[in-house]
Amino acid sequence: MLSTSKIGLYLLLFLQIINFASKAQNKVKTNPVIILDSSKRAIILPGVAQGKINSLNDENKRYWAAGDKLELKVNTDKSVYIDFSSGHDLRTIYIGLCKVDTLKISGNGKTRLVIDGAKQTTLANTANVLDLKGCIIENLNIPETRMNCLTIDASAIKYLNIKNGAIVSTFTIRSSSVDSTDFYHAYLPEFIFLDRVNLTKIGSLNFNDLVNLSNTKEEPALELERTIKLREIDFDRIKLAYDRFSFHVDSLQCHQHRIWIYQKILKHISEEGMTEQYVRYNTDFTELRDGINRQYFTNWISKMWWNKGRNKTRVVYWCIGSFSFFLFFNFFFVKLLPLVYYPQNFDEYFYGKNQMYLEGCSSTSSVTRLKSKFLLFWFKLWGIIWYTTFIFWGLKLNLDALKFKSLWLVMYIILQYAVGLIFVAYIVSFVIIRL
Repeated sequence: MLSTSKIGLYLLLFLQIINFASKAQNKVKTNPVIILDSSKRAIILPGVAQGKINSLNDENKRYWAAGDKLELKVNTDKSVYIDFSSGHDLRTIYIGLCKVDTLKISGNGKTRLVIDGAKQTTLANTANVLDLKGCIIENLNIPETRMNCLTIDASAIKYLNIKNGAIVSTFTIRSSSVDSTDFYHAYLPEFIFLDRVNLTKIGSLNFNDLVNLSNTKEEPALELERTIKLREIDFDRIKLAYDRFSFHVDSLQCHQHRIWIYQKILKHISEEGMTEQYVRYNTDFTELRDGINRQYFTNWISKMWWNKGRNKTRVVYWCIGSFSFFLFFNFFFVKLLPLVYYPQNFDEYFYGKNQMYLEGCSSTSSVTRLKSKFLLFWFKLWGIIWYTTFIFWGLKLNLDALKFKSLWLVMYIILQYAVGLIFVAYIVSFVIIRL
């Protein structure tokens, strides 16, 4: 039988062993904290040793992290490149972002990433450029932060918080999934690129509460505040004020995706009652379908005629130009045109003017003869103008006055009449629609 003192001694020794093992276990599980203050590339590797080991390559620094979690603090004016693509044993990396010029992170698609930017009482430059690729981002929390560029590529992000912050130059989300965002009173650049953003599950992008951009143009018309470039994205899951955005559907994606996005845009803009914007995107959509159906000629005609409906006043310029074109040639063909088309009223007009010219030429006064020649030229010019107007704007061609003495002159007369009839029909239909 053991004595009471020996039992107490063994019990005390057992408790000491348990305490020592517990301390050793806690020491192993303690998350290492690494302060990144160098512009060299930081490579995060799993291992039993904690701390930092410099590699022989002066361009890289290797950090060995024990356990399944790692905490990094970035506080430098230089650029930092973090690569943990080989750190498969790391479950979570916490990054405390205080200050950095350019932070590029390359993940492995497994390790979770949590980035917390230092909150500032005033908008501060926590980072100039933030580039994340291949990361599983639990939380990207950078409120009240001003940066030039934010790029998220081939990543999955659960929560993006840029509340009261600003991205000045470039904001790109590419080949990534997004669950939720907070852009309340945030400033985003004039050009936003959303490329293959997966919002099909529970994700959404809410741009309703952005800071308004000041528009310096006197007549902005369709020149809106921000342009979103869309590529393979569910447009229904983007929440925004449609009157403050312009949309560019990327032509590099397949026709089916472009058609699908255009249909979504037209649906929402129509529901908002934005007529001018609807005409704009509908013409782009029509041009896309014409290109798919290989209707190149009609597509070209519509573009030249009135820029796919965007510029209806262009038809007026076409009308004036066509009339001026025929008037110019009619002036040179003034002696030939009456051979094939010479209505009676013009015959009477020119007969009277010729009589005045003959009377003036028979005068002995040189001034009277010169005046008669000038008046004859003037009356002929007016006669040609009315002659062209009678054919171009005439609703009916007088076939009784048309003589087939020259085939090409007859075709020229009919061409004038047909072109003018097209413009008359367009103007009449335009006026009826306006009324």
